[in-house]
Formats: sequence, C-alpha cells, structure tokens
Amino acid sequence: MTDFKWCIDPVNDTNDETILAAVKAKNPNLDTSQVYVKQKVVNGRLELGVKSTSNKYNTTSSGHCDNFTVRQNISNIITNTQLGSLNNNNKDTILNAVKTKNPNLDTSQVGVSRITDTSADIDGATYYNSNKYQGYKTVYFTNKKCSFKEIFLTPVWDNWYRLIPGYDAYHAIECI
Repeated sequence: MTDFKWCIDPVNDTNDETILAAVKAKNPNLDTSQVYVKQKVVNGRLELGVKSTSNKYNTTSSGHCDNFTVRQNISNIITNTQLGSLNNNNKDTILNAVKTKNPNLDTSQVGVSRITDTSADIDGATYYNSNKYQGYKTVYFTNKKCSFKEIFLTPVWDNWYRLIPGYDAYHAIECI
C-alpha cells in the first residue's frame, strides 16, 4: 500500500465515505472496501488503515497525509449579505462590495453567478472548484440607475451678439 497517494484534495465534509471516495478518485486501483479511516484531524493528519479482514493488503500497513482539509461552507464566511447601492451589477463590482462587507472572504476562491438587477450568488466549489469553500450565498444590492441628461443653461453671448459655442448646453450622466 505504500505506492498509493494518500493526500487528497479538500473535501466537503468529514464523513468516512466522503474521504474514501476522494482517496479512491486519486487511486482508482485501490479497493476501498479493504481500508478504513483510522484518524482524521482537519487541517492536520489523515490516516487510513487496512481492515483486519483484508485479503488483499497487508493488515499492518497504513497510509497517511499531513494536509487534510475540509472546505468551509461559504454561508459561514459571508455573513453580511446587504451590499448597499452599487454603480452597476458586473462581477468585479459585486465581488469588491462583498469583500468590503466580508473581509475574511478570499475572493480568488469564489465566483459570481445568477446576477440580477438586485442580487447575485457568490459560489464556492459548486461552480468554481474552490479549495476553500463549498456552496453558495445570495447577496443583495440596489443598482444605481444612471441616465444621460442634457442640461440647458442660460446662453452666453459675446459683444457682437453671437452665441458662444459650448455655453448653451452641456451633458451629464445622472445617477439616482
């Protein structure tokens, strides 16, 4: 059993079945019915042993990895879901606002999906294969409505009663 890869990618929970499925994914030839999870310490050691009834592997063997991690549920990280008023609803604007309201969030490990005018989902492993997070959390915001507005001013005349160009009107973007 020494030629098996015991270090696995982060998993979503600490159930033995989940762990054994992740080990099996790294080691397709491993018969997981012959092994068991002997020790699991999150952010620490994962050790697998061989069942005493195994007819395939040496029952005194075991394998371990010292980097066993479990993804956090993103709902526990994003606690402030009200982002306030945003200038637009593009992904970068939303992520920046989420990070401002939830400074412990690693935005390199999440994505944004299901964007509407007033909400978006921040996704972990569900869509973006995050090593840190699983699941998604909906965040809410108001989207400033911007419009092009032409504002007329009092015309300015020169000494010969000609209109001075550029002083009769100007344009502005107005956000409400």
